[in-house]
Amino acid sequence: MARRSCHLAAAVLVAIGGGCVPLPIPVPAHQIGLRENIGARAPDWMQAGRTTRADLILGLGEPDFSDAAEQRLGWVAGRSMGGVPFIWGIAGAEGAGAAGVAGAFLIERVDYVRLIVWFDRDGNVDRYRQESRGCFEAPGLTDDLPSGSLGTHPCVGLSWIQGTDPDAAHP
Repeated sequence: MARRSCHLAAAVLVAIGGGCVPLPIPVPAHQIGLRENIGARAPDWMQAGRTTRADLILGLGEPDFSDAAEQRLGWVAGRSMGGVPFIWGIAGAEGAGAAGVAGAFLIERVDYVRLIVWFDRDGNVDRYRQESRGCFEAPGLTDDLPSGSLGTHPCVGLSWIQGTDPDAAHP
């Protein structure tokens, strides 16, 4: 996590010092990934001792992670709160045949929510925990995770998204 923050900070400093221009155009908030049914609070219809595993899967969709015995399931959602794009360019040397170089990247605020549910032996909800984390990301600039999933956003860490971090194992 600290390594990623250092990379992001270094990129911003190099960008600003190297002629990068922050555009005064805010990027609008948008959903990350396809999951829109996990909010800041656990679903009102979910009740310990009454809601079954099947009810949760039908209501929330396939979980994003589970333990080996499927006694713990988890769902993760992310929402970009918007950001600022940076555009940079270096002109090529005239007459030397060197081409110019240009690029762009976005720094955005992202809020993640994770719902972890533990089940009793009968398959009913035993207990649950809702967690949230927010951070700044530069999608594409700091991505070092598999693409095509919510896991491409590294600021919360792949273990947090997959539910393999130590906090996810214990209620």
